[in-house]
Amino acid sequence: GNGVGAKNGIMFKTAVSLEETGKVQIVALDKTGTITKGEPQVTEIYPAEGISEQELLCYAKALEGTKTHVLDTRKTTPGLRLLEKEAVKIGGGMNHRIGLFDMILLKDNHVDFAGGIAKAIDRAHDYLKAKGKDLKIEIEVRNFDELNQVLEHG
Repeated sequence: GNGVGAKNGIMFKTAVSLEETGKVQIVALDKTGTITKGEPQVTEIYPAEGISEQELLCYAKALEGTKTHVLDTRKTTPGLRLLEKEAVKIGGGMNHRIGLFDMILLKDNHVDFAGGIAKAIDRAHDYLKAKGKDLKIEIEVRNFDELNQVLEHG
């Protein structure tokens, strides 16, 4: 009864509540041992340095209901990279890349040195083939014209 429950830190508001627990098949607890509603709930907000809480909420609201994924940065606090990457995933974001080894990133200086977007992409593909690597190639563009060149070249 209520007396045994109370001795074990379990309190029931009414005898009916106690009786209803006999019908329960599954109890979901969060990591603190608290009974949950079965749906995620934001309880704290910790914006990154330089962003206000209000600004962060505006970004979150703008992305709500879209297929957009928030990606993190490779640049992390020295010695805390894996911890910070895990925090991003826990917060609902996605890890973009872990280090310089897991993707090729073509920046404006690479494009300029190669003689254009198509040539930079081709050289990256040639490098991957020569090294027997299978990595994604990502390219930063400066304008819509460059974006169209990337989309046309592939």
